[in-house]
Amino acid sequence: ELLCQWIKQLVVEGIDSGVLSIPPPLLSRPFQQLAIGLVQYHRALMIAVTEFPAAYTQICDGLICLYWFVVPIITSQWATHWLW
Repeated sequence: ELLCQWIKQLVVEGIDSGVLSIPPPLLSRPFQQLAIGLVQYHRALMIAVTEFPAAYTQICDGLICLYWFVVPIITSQWATHWLW
């Protein structure tokens, strides 16, 4: 967010100093793209900080442990030769 604000500040200073002497419709596009990027950043941040429910993670961990123990037993009974 701070970086976005710095970029906007530099663009505005460039407009005031005459470095960016382009028509306003063309100059509004960078501001629009920065705003869209900031919205997407906030969406990604919201997904990153949302935690799974504790019960869901415990069930997943339990199923993974069950998988570790059950698959070798079933595979040993299913395979007809030890090289399989």
